[in-house]
Amino acid sequence: MRDDDDKQGRRREALLEELRRAEGRLLSLRELMTRTKLHPGERTEAKRTLRELAGEGVVVRDGKRFGLAGARPRGDGSPRPGGPSALLAPRPRAGWDALEEAGPE
Repeated sequence: MRDDDDKQGRRREALLEELRRAEGRLLSLRELMTRTKLHPGERTEAKRTLRELAGEGVVVRDGKRFGLAGARPRGDGSPRPGGPSALLAPRPRAGWDALEEAGPE
């Protein structure tokens, strides 16, 4: 029983350490497993640990991604080129609609 508690404590600390290193960026379980070098057989236990941490308020969960509560991503907050906001930018019109707007030549 003590070995199980010891493994759980090490797993918990490894997950928290990687979330600290992420500096506010949300990480998937797969990414956390890779970064912490946890064995694939520990996936269920890692998920359980992350759910417990989220229940305690130490970790925030956004869908299937996890991050430290209160941590903010580094940077000035401006959107990255090619980031999600680039998908929302209006595209230049082309085709027949653009020709109709231009009028007769």
